[in-house]
Amino acid sequence: MPVNGAFAVIGILSARLLYVLCLFSGPISAQAPLSNGMPASGVLGQPNFTSSLPGVSASSLNSPAGVAVDPTTGKVFVVDRYNNRILRWNGPEAMTNGSPAETVFGQTDFTSTAGGLSAASLNDPLRVYVDGSGTLWVSDYLNNRVLKFLNASSRATGASA
Repeated sequence: MPVNGAFAVIGILSARLLYVLCLFSGPISAQAPLSNGMPASGVLGQPNFTSSLPGVSASSLNSPAGVAVDPTTGKVFVVDRYNNRILRWNGPEAMTNGSPAETVFGQTDFTSTAGGLSAASLNDPLRVYVDGSGTLWVSDYLNNRVLKFLNASSRATGASA
């Protein structure tokens, strides 16, 4: 996967996978095992390595802004900024091109995009972090807050903080 200079951010190193977030172009890719010059082994948010269209579904993203991995379960959390949500994938085994997320935080379903102000909604989320106890921390930029989702790897779609 070619990385376009300043538009790439190295996300997380977990379970010998390097997650790379390409800002402004859409996809999240993973590389394993790590070696110089190797291509990515999977992409989230796009059906393949040559697509970059934004979208709103369980398998698409619109301006991904952050990625985190639950250190216990290996589940992958991605900030889908312009869709006002966080998507959760089942971990490295789910890293097939264009695979759908299993859960969404910040929306009631995979096709809604409106920002909101409640314990179950987000408005321009920017970053995510999952701590050692499985708590998901989300910076909710336009609501000027940080949300805490306990046991995030087992929560259902639309869960409240």
